[in-house]
Amino acid sequence: DVAVPIPATRNLDTSLPTWQANTIKLLESAIIGNKPTVAFGTPGTAKTSSVEWLAAELGYPLLRLNGYPTATVEDLFGEWELGSDGNPVFKPGLFVEVGQKGGIILIDEFNFFPAKMQKVLAEFARGYHDKHVEFSIGNDVVQLERNPNTRMISSANYGLLGNNPLEDDKATPSNVIFFDE
Repeated sequence: DVAVPIPATRNLDTSLPTWQANTIKLLESAIIGNKPTVAFGTPGTAKTSSVEWLAAELGYPLLRLNGYPTATVEDLFGEWELGSDGNPVFKPGLFVEVGQKGGIILIDEFNFFPAKMQKVLAEFARGYHDKHVEFSIGNDVVQLERNPNTRMISSANYGLLGNNPLEDDKATPSNVIFFDE
């Protein structure tokens, strides 16, 4: 069963500018509707803090992963290792472990991941509605059983160094929300 949270925006600060309140409502709708989403905007427009606030209000555990230019697929998703019996064993990365437990995965500063990593993350996000998600690690395909209570949100800045995830539709999840006046 999928838990359907009570809308958090009923507790939204009424002194927020209209554009920000409306943006937070769109973000909440994406979280409740389980739509992988990029919150895109200039630094300081409350992208990250909005996700953190919504996670707390909706009762979801939150894992925040910051983008960094040297990230590899193995860092986030896992890798194959030899077990004590000499057979290969898949050791899941942090991203996979949280994806199986449930909660919100916030991929913060998405634009600081290498372009290849952005594409892998976006591919993973697009397939995330399926009960099982497949992704490649090296020449192997790994299948993850998805927890239906896991949500994926990314934040990205424009106007800073890093890759622009909107330049390539293969690097963009299906839903983009702009945080700006």
